[in-house]
Amino acid sequence: MDVASLALSRMLGLAVVVLGSCLIPLGPIEAQSPVGTPLYPLTDDNYISYPLPPSAPQYGSISGKRMKADVNELVAISRQSHDDGNQFWGRITGTQYDAKARQWVMAKMKKIGLETREEPMQLPPMWFPSHWEFSVATPQKTVLLHTAHPVQESPSTPPGGVELEAAWVGLGTPADFQGRDVRGKAVFIFAVPEPGTLVTSALRNGATKRAEDNGAVAVILVVGIPGNMEHQMLTFGAKVPSFSMGQEDGDTVRQMMEQAPQGQPPKIRFSLTASKVSGLSTGSVWGVLPGMTDENIMVMAHHDGYFYAAMDNAAGVATLLALAEYFSHVPKEKRRRTISFVTFATHHEPDELWGHWVMSSMRPFLQKTALIMNCEHTGLTEFYSYGGTIRRTDGVAARRVALSGSQILTDVLMNAMRLFGVTTYYERDAIPLGEIRAFAEAAPVFQTIRNGVFYHSDHDIPDTVPAAGMEELTRAYAKAIDDVNQHDIDDLRASKTTRAPQ
Repeated sequence: MDVASLALSRMLGLAVVVLGSCLIPLGPIEAQSPVGTPLYPLTDDNYISYPLPPSAPQYGSISGKRMKADVNELVAISRQSHDDGNQFWGRITGTQYDAKARQWVMAKMKKIGLETREEPMQLPPMWFPSHWEFSVATPQKTVLLHTAHPVQESPSTPPGGVELEAAWVGLGTPADFQGRDVRGKAVFIFAVPEPGTLVTSALRNGATKRAEDNGAVAVILVVGIPGNMEHQMLTFGAKVPSFSMGQEDGDTVRQMMEQAPQGQPPKIRFSLTASKVSGLSTGSVWGVLPGMTDENIMVMAHHDGYFYAAMDNAAGVATLLALAEYFSHVPKEKRRRTISFVTFATHHEPDELWGHWVMSSMRPFLQKTALIMNCEHTGLTEFYSYGGTIRRTDGVAARRVALSGSQILTDVLMNAMRLFGVTTYYERDAIPLGEIRAFAEAAPVFQTIRNGVFYHSDHDIPDTVPAAGMEELTRAYAKAIDDVNQHDIDDLRASKTTRAPQ
């Protein structure tokens, strides 16, 4: 092969095929493969699903389609929040839509036949953004940037808003800031999702703090997901007004900066009114299914969520209710332990409020708990980023796994996952996240979770939550609970290392 010719072809962007000693150019390599027409309708009926194992026919009554109907009903509560004119919308903790979700869950539990109650909780002062606007302007035009969304806990702007010069610092690494004067400016940072907005390159590499330390008076994270999504980012301790922004809107700002005449940079204009609201309350909804002993299993899910909140976490609530319905048909004499099904609405607030409440109020309960199972993001389409687009598949996304307990418990849980075709990451999470982190040393805990590209965005809609995904996981959860009930609590706690029977 002529190495020089091969090198030249690469420089010219040519694809080649080598046949013997001949080098045949195939033409310029396209930057991306254009998206064509769908191969089939991507409806719930067309997702790849795992057949019901012949060894576990009893779990066939758990229906993904019924769970999807519950997802749609919870999403309708979020949609009402939007339609009522709230700019900060969804099933937001402490709002009337949180209350509507609790009422909806309570009604579902009563219909199943559970013993129900609500545990009220007074909330600390809660951050609420009531109004914001964001635009970029040159002398020739002004462009409204509709996906600009305040980061949780962001401080307000002065009344009337601010007008600032923009600075674009790429990924916001130390090298990106070298030689750059960002003092007094609105700093734009390109945040690579990993894979969503829970963790991004900007948060992991310290770019937001670096911007503040260099004198930025506003920080804007442009989320690098193809399209133009509105995101609710969790707090990163910002002391200056901070926003997330969709990629297309971020590209608009960058392009206007690039095209501006020398000495006439575009201006960023924005305002944010946010405050700490006191006197709000929420509650957890409990549905109890008595067993034959005073030992217990707790199944939990948060019902709050930003925007439509289909995956996060209407899907989890639907899984919880499906488990409650399944076990309600199991005769009491076959239920070794009491099962408590609980939903709550402080998942997205700092300090894991509900988890800490349980830890401080229910110590005797936790001492007799064989398993705490958290239903979190229980169904999501597998997506891939390719050529500047997000491509959907007919498969269900793999889940991360977090658990604390013995090797016996680990085997029980993972055997159930494999039986029903639930794909998981190979390694477990090193630290359990969310509410189960508060419980991890008090009782055995377990959750699977998938964040995905649409996490905490206005694209978290029912279409991204396949019934097949919820169905396979919920059946596996039911099997796991049944198998856990074959073991004593001491065998499930972390000190035990012997493997469970296969």
